Order: sequence, then C-alpha cells, then structure tokens
Amino acid sequence: MDDPPRAPPSLGQSLAGLPAGLRDVLQAAAAAGSSRVHLLALELRRARDVLPKIIALLVLGSVMALTAWVALWAAVAWLMVDLAGWAPMWAMALIAAINVVMAGLLAWRALAMVPLLALPATLRHLTTLRPHGGSETSP
Repeated sequence: MDDPPRAPPSLGQSLAGLPAGLRDVLQAAAAAGSSRVHLLALELRRARDVLPKIIALLVLGSVMALTAWVALWAAVAWLMVDLAGWAPMWAMALIAAINVVMAGLLAWRALAMVPLLALPATLRHLTTLRPHGGSETSP
C-alpha cells in the first residue's frame, strides 16, 4: 500500500521537541534569514529593472562623447590647416597618430588590470593551504 507523499515538516513542527527558549532562538534566526533573502530578492528585481536603463544611458552618453571628441579633433585640424598653414594630410596624420598612441596606452593599461578580475585577494583569503604549501583550488 502506497502512502500519499507527505509535505515536509515546517520549522515549528521539526523543532517541537526542543526546549522553548532554544526553539524560539532558532525560529527567530530562520525568520531573520528569511527576511534577508526576501530583501535580496526585492533588490535583485529592482536592479534587473534598472540595469537596461543604465546601459541605455551609457550608450547615449558614449555617442555624445564620441561626437564631441570628433568635433574637437576637427576643430584642431581646422586650426592646424587654417592658422598654422599645415597641409590637411599632415594635420590628419598627426591627429591619427595621437589617437592611436592614446588608444594603445589605454589598451595596455586595461590589459594590465585583467588579472584583478580573478579576485586574487579573495581567493588567497578563502583558499585553504595544503601541507606542502599549495592551495586546494588552483586560481
């Protein structure tokens, strides 16, 4: 004879055999944990709703900044050609060289920061050392 599946006992039912004080403490701890999980869920939902708006604003801001950057260099090129008497080709070559060098420096700096994405300090702090000096997890 198959018995129908039973629902798992609630926290109150599973703690019924414990002394009242200990049971109250455990129930309060469970309630505090539950309220924190609920708060986390609410905040994650709000973050999910706000993230697309933040991304859209960043994209629009980037377009505006890029437009301003191009306009700035166009003005510099115009000044170099009109006031300094440079040939347009040399003005464009200088501006391109400056931008390529700056892009290279920024890329070099960004690549130097990539190892920080592995959270090395957290891994060192949370990793248990083996007796021979190695760690249990390899970064």
